[in-house]
Amino acid sequence: MDRFDLRVDVPPVAFSDLDLPESGDASGQVLDRVCAARDVQADRFSDLKGTRVNSDAEGGLLDKIAALDLAGKQLLNHVAERFGLSAGAITGFCAWPARSLIWKALVGF
Repeated sequence: MDRFDLRVDVPPVAFSDLDLPESGDASGQVLDRVCAARDVQADRFSDLKGTRVNSDAEGGLLDKIAALDLAGKQLLNHVAERFGLSAGAITGFCAWPARSLIWKALVGF
């Protein structure tokens, strides 16, 4: 498996921000979403030995379950042009099972 390092600069938190009301989802809500996603993946791969979750998928299987639609390809083109990414970077990105993490980091959603 290839290693991927991701560096994210995070601005310092002001002391006054520690007293702000909580925001975002509660841990239980996040856990529920994670469990639901795992259930979907378990169903998707129930007939494939050695493949339990999306990150286990490789090659043709990955192409099948995570193919970009037209809108995705257009967005990827936009990101490549904006950040000056090479064809090699894009190909590597598209081959990586956890590409959604990079996608969110690059385009903010």
